[in-house]
Amino acid sequence: MSSPSLQDAANALAAALSRRIAWKDADPVGSPFDQALQRRVLQSYVDDLAGLSPEDAAGWMLQRMAMLEARLMAVQAGQWHGGEAISPVVAARSAQQGATEAKPAIAPVVAEAIVLPTEAVVPMEEALSTEGFYAKEKSSKGGTFRWIGPLPRASLFIPKLKGPIEVRLHILDTRAPDVLGATRVALDGGEWTVVTVLREESGIVLIAVPPVGHINHAATMRLDIDSIRTDSPKRHGKSDDRELSIAVQKVQLRTLPGQ
Repeated sequence: MSSPSLQDAANALAAALSRRIAWKDADPVGSPFDQALQRRVLQSYVDDLAGLSPEDAAGWMLQRMAMLEARLMAVQAGQWHGGEAISPVVAARSAQQGATEAKPAIAPVVAEAIVLPTEAVVPMEEALSTEGFYAKEKSSKGGTFRWIGPLPRASLFIPKLKGPIEVRLHILDTRAPDVLGATRVALDGGEWTVVTVLREESGIVLIAVPPVGHINHAATMRLDIDSIRTDSPKRHGKSDDRELSIAVQKVQLRTLPGQ
């Protein structure tokens, strides 16, 4: 499929939808609004596809489809969360007929099963919602990290996943290596869980599967980290007088398989 063919198809569809619509004949009720939005979207397709190579156009199309499906899942979850979903068409027709209650068009679906991811990687960026971390820094290899300090406890908000969740803290350095294995983590106010220390070529990884607590957020979870103790480089002849514990590069999360 070539780039011109995609653009031509978008142009043809936009032109077909540009004809006048007789409002009195519109069925369902929302059809005129739906077609108006389709014309706007198709015109954006025409603009986006202009000048793209066939390979780039195919990649654009796949990315757009994935984005639309993801957003549809979020909308469905919003409709189904806490109750039964009602089709917009059924609701509109029921309103026209003066019905006080529309019969659900489909069975209830658990919202979390639709939209919650099963894995995520959270880099330690400055914009991240955190407490107990110093500002972002760059390592000699170009990667970013943030020290926990001046107190040994810190927290950050991570994407909400379905439990049980394996938490992996990728650590660049530590100022208290003798207590690294005693580091604890907790999710959403749940019980503290001591990590397992894994040493890799890329650095140190702290691994734990903490139980999820009862603090409920719509799309995020709070990850608490207790690194036990801090130390200052100044006590060891350096100029840095900050109290530091562990330097976190990123947090890796995944829902354990078979759960």
